[in-house]
Amino acid sequence: MKSSFIWHDKRSLNYLLSLFIFSLGSFIINPYYAIYVSDNLGYGVAFAGVLVSIKVISQRVFALFGGSMADIFPAVYAALAGVGVRALSFALLALNANHEILLVSAVMNGIGGALFNPAIRKLLFTRYKEDDVKLKQVIAWRNAAFNLGAAIGPLIGVYLINLDFKGACVAITLIHIVVGLMLSGAKQACQLRPTEAGRRSLIVELSASLFNPVLFPVFALQFFFMYFYSHIEYLLPIFITHQYSEYFVSVVFFVNTLFVIFAQTIFSRIFNELRAGIAWGAMVLFFISLAILSIFPGANPMIYGLLIVLGVIAFSTGEVILSIQVDYIATHVGGHLNSGTIFGAISLVAAGGLFAANAINSVILEYFDFAVVWLVNSLIAAGLGGFSLYRYYLSRTLAYSR
Repeated sequence: MKSSFIWHDKRSLNYLLSLFIFSLGSFIINPYYAIYVSDNLGYGVAFAGVLVSIKVISQRVFALFGGSMADIFPAVYAALAGVGVRALSFALLALNANHEILLVSAVMNGIGGALFNPAIRKLLFTRYKEDDVKLKQVIAWRNAAFNLGAAIGPLIGVYLINLDFKGACVAITLIHIVVGLMLSGAKQACQLRPTEAGRRSLIVELSASLFNPVLFPVFALQFFFMYFYSHIEYLLPIFITHQYSEYFVSVVFFVNTLFVIFAQTIFSRIFNELRAGIAWGAMVLFFISLAILSIFPGANPMIYGLLIVLGVIAFSTGEVILSIQVDYIATHVGGHLNSGTIFGAISLVAAGGLFAANAINSVILEYFDFAVVWLVNSLIAAGLGGFSLYRYYLSRTLAYSR
């Protein structure tokens, strides 16, 4: 990865390291959260699904507000607020884990991410908007930092949570305090004064971002990407745990994030409809591999593991392609005044994808098994892939005719 300039940019390094530690702390518990709530606490899969939905959807919905805060105030303050709120959410879990605490913690966890993520994207991306090469590299580095934390976190979490869930929550709280101290140290170096966005009406700012037609394709990409991503974050860990072992969940997340980290440069060079078609095709392979395992649950462990790994690699291919494309287009559409709000608006649209996935899959699982879930979603991905390839063919035909 050609990224030597990063090593000389102390501010960007601080943001990337803060993001890595923030991600590490969250992913110590994320892959096992639903399993712990449903099995260890005995609240059932349905309540675990509600908590995951609340956590993720509140993060996406409040991200619109959080992104605007990063425009109205210095973005680093919004990031600090997000770290503080998420630290409190884990501190609550360390105190107690009854129904009420779990619900409040889930909401706070989401709000923390809603404040932090749009702000850190703005701090990293807008500085390189005019330098296309560096922007692509920073987007790749941002994804790598996040996913490296997501890869290491579950490997730590599988032991910490089995050892002591409350102790793990205390450790995660301390990790977030470290992130806050790092960002506080960088505060003076990136003292962004309130700009024109801080003097404009918040409603006008939100509307300008939500109803910008140029962003509609980005919204569509993010909606369906998060629709599919919910499967690997929520359903897949439960599916693997019930069919194989919870220890294999950490392997799956490690493979996913390791592939995402090393695939950044491969997929960061071309931005066109063909890439989207490839991404949706990769999602089809992911769901087909899971469908095979559902139909033949007694498969040899080696074959089972191989199919899971190949399916996750296919999913990771689509993840890299779509996530880079969304951030790249959004950064170019936005500016220094409203980029935080745009990233927040994209997160809000993602909430729709997550809600749709949970709603559709809940109905399917009420009457059928996991095999039907995987097959239905493979058909949805195939439809999106066909549409993307058609658009690519159409654009090439029009260009040739001119």
